[in-house]
Parts: sequence; structure tokens; C-alpha cells
Amino acid sequence: MAMSSNPERQTEPVTVAMVIQNYLPTVGGAERQLHSLNPLFIDRGIKPTVYTRSRPGQPPTETLNGARVVRVKCVGPKPMQSIMFVLGTLWHLVRSRPDVVHAYDTLTPSLTAGLNRLVTGTPYMTKLLRSGELGDLNRLAEKPLGKARLGLLKRSVTKFVAISHDLEHELSDRGIDGGRRVFIPNGVDTERFKPPTSVAATGNTDVGAHWTARRDVFDDWPKAPVVVIVGRVSPEKRVIELAKSWNRVLSNHPDAWLYVVGEGPLSPQLDGLANVRFLGRREDVPTILRWSDVYVSASSAEGLSNALLEAMASGCPCVVTDVGGVADVMTDDVDGQIVGPEGPNRTPEDVVEDITDRIVKLLSDPGARIDLGRKARRAVVERYSLTSTADSLTQEYKTLGRSRAKP
Repeated sequence: MAMSSNPERQTEPVTVAMVIQNYLPTVGGAERQLHSLNPLFIDRGIKPTVYTRSRPGQPPTETLNGARVVRVKCVGPKPMQSIMFVLGTLWHLVRSRPDVVHAYDTLTPSLTAGLNRLVTGTPYMTKLLRSGELGDLNRLAEKPLGKARLGLLKRSVTKFVAISHDLEHELSDRGIDGGRRVFIPNGVDTERFKPPTSVAATGNTDVGAHWTARRDVFDDWPKAPVVVIVGRVSPEKRVIELAKSWNRVLSNHPDAWLYVVGEGPLSPQLDGLANVRFLGRREDVPTILRWSDVYVSASSAEGLSNALLEAMASGCPCVVTDVGGVADVMTDDVDGQIVGPEGPNRTPEDVVEDITDRIVKLLSDPGARIDLGRKARRAVVERYSLTSTADSLTQEYKTLGRSRAKP
């Protein structure tokens, strides 16, 4: 058998330590993104190891999607848990000496990676997950010793990964020069997230036929409009405000339902609301998005929402607030519906009211929904594929990892 002529296949893998606060089975955008990317990294000559916090009932180590997952024991009050995570992960990093560390957010993952660089010289990347007042940089600045930690971050990070142009601007405003910034947006698996093969997806505006076909997949879903939210049920997502305003939609579409997929501290407040159904954490999110009529997000803070990319890839028309990387991904009234965020003369109630008005109009116009969904799918396939994200990150890992000799 002939030997491979591909030089990348003949070299040792670049070892990358992924440091992230939470990981599967805890499910959020960053967790899903990393989990989906790991097999692609392995195919490209990267050997990922995920370091995360332990949770009750989870094994200390396991392999998920080809990547080794190490869970660091963290007990006690929150400050103690953070200290244990930093010290425990640092111990692993110093012993294993990866080629690169990739920290997912500016808080304890980046502090850990920064301390490891002081000890071992290992280069590290920090991925910023959110922009704005509730974003990573502002949250860090407000923490105890926040200014000192922000200073350490600015001095020690080898490369900042910005997933939106909004985050790039924030980094620039903080004095991070272009040579230490790289724009790599999140990606989505466009084969896993795709429209259904049904009359509605192929251009027929007979929504009744679409809903009938949907009953073959979800026999407990109504033959009526279903609008879906996918995300954490927490204050900044404004899920509760939207759910409590659902009567504005029902006044025009009395059979419309709002389905909420996710977890979070505010979920009990969804109980008893008219035509609002809380699905909790689900493993079949691709199928849910595929068969929903509209995806909605009233969030006040984002980086580049994975759930939004997944909905767009699924051909689901989207109504979202203009936060984070939304303007990078879609254009209002072309491949989505974008509602202005709150501001000095605009309250959160105004935002939610505008969102419900947009939902009402879309539910009244099946043709517009199908057109938006098709264009949204096209935009994601062309610019936000998961393979493109994997290629860009792999290039950074190999450049950084091979810039220093192995010990």
C-alpha cells in the first residue's frame, strides 16, 4: 500500500487543551459548538482535551465525540469552586503540557490559561462569547480584582478569537491590536440542521399540509403555528417577558403556540401561561427547529448565537433582537426579521412588543415565512458552515502550537 503524501498526516497531532466552565451534559451554545467541532479537529490533526467543572453524578474522565473530557472537582460556595477549578485545571495543564490552550470566555478559563502561560510558556487563545454590557470583557472588569485580571488578560493572551464584528470592535477599543485578534465566527452543521422535505419547505404555502406532515414526527404538536425559543431561560434572554406577552399574538392567532426549549432558573415562571409550552432540555433540537414555523429570540446580549445559526440552517424564519453578531449574520427583511434593541428612549417592553408584532405578521403570511427561511438557509450554508470554523481554528492551533518546541 502506498504511503500517504499528505505532510499534515505524517506529523504528530497538535495537542490543544480546551478549558470551558461547563460541558455536556450541560447544554449551551458554547458547549454544543465545541462538542460538534471536536471530531473535525481530530480529522485535521488536532488532539483536543476538554477541561471542565465536575457535576454530581458525572465521571471524572470520559470520551465524548472523540475528545477526552476531564472534569475537575469543584465543591463548596461559588468562590471556592472557582479557585478549585483554576488550581485543579492548572495542575493538569502543567503536567500534560499541551501545545496550545484554548480558553472559552475571559473569566476562570482565561485566568487558568494565563497562569499556565506564566509557568510553562504555553500560548493560549481566548474566545469571547458575548459582547455588550453583559459581555465577557465588562463582566470581567466587574469581578473582584477585575481590573488586574483584565490587565493580565490583555498582556498574556496570545490570540483573541472574536465571533462577531461587535466583539472585534470591543477588543480594539480595549487596545488589543489587530495582530492579536482573529475573527472566527461560530459555525453550524448544515447537514444536521436542515429544512424538512415537505410541501412547506419546497415552496408550497399550504401550511395545513405542512402541519399534517409534522404530526408524523411529533404526534402531540398542534395543527397550528408553533413559534420556538431555544436557549437558557435566564434574565438576559427575556424568555419570560416574551411568554407573558404571548396574548398579543393570541389576539390575532388564537391557536398559535410558543414552545421553549432549554434550561434555566426562571423556567418555573412559564407554568400556567396560555399556549406556552416548556419543553426543557431536548436532544432533538434539529428536528424541533426543522418543524417549527418561526424561531424567536428577545435576548439583550449575545456573541454569535448558535441557536440562531441552527434555526437559519433549518430554514426556520427568525425574529431576533439586534444584539451581538446578529447584523453579521442576517439582513432585516431579507433573510430574517431584526428588531432594534433597547436604548435611552426604548424600553425592554418596547422590544418585546415589536417582536410580537413581527411574529403576528409572519404567521399571517406563509409565503413570507418560506421566503425568509430559504434565504436564511442559503446565507448560513455560504458563510457559516461548521467546517469553515474548524478550518480557521485548526490553522490558528497549528500556527501557535508549532511556534514553540515541545518540552
